[in-house]
Amino acid sequence: MRILRPRLPDVVSATILTFFATGITLGYAHSHDNVHRLPYAVLLWLVAGGVPLVWRGRAPLTAYLVSAAIVFGYFLSGYPAGPTAILPTVALVSLVFLRGPVVAGWAALATVVAVITAVQVAGDPAGVLDPRQLTIVRSEEHTSELQSHHD
Repeated sequence: MRILRPRLPDVVSATILTFFATGITLGYAHSHDNVHRLPYAVLLWLVAGGVPLVWRGRAPLTAYLVSAAIVFGYFLSGYPAGPTAILPTVALVSLVFLRGPVVAGWAALATVVAVITAVQVAGDPAGVLDPRQLTIVRSEEHTSELQSHHD
């Protein structure tokens, strides 16, 4: 079994980004939502979104997918939002540089489809998605159906 040891620059940048995103989210929750203290489990959830960034130089696709799943799961939970979306975004940029735009594009598309599916199935308690975004997806599906019936 091969152990993937993270690189020091990845560890440092992941730590800085995670503290930044978590701190701003806590500040936003306090000032806008009158949440004076988030539960420790939620705080760990926020920090967990940045942990995969430690391995973005060695396993960029996995780092992106895990970070995106954690962060977008948090957004859909209804807890106060913040700039935590920067975490999977940084992982996605690393993926573009290390694996190319095609792999990154497919990974981003898979994430968008997963988030929209989750919203369709579980609802959107946090109001993350604008209903117009879902309308665009549905209109594209409808257009595809019309084209397949026409052919």
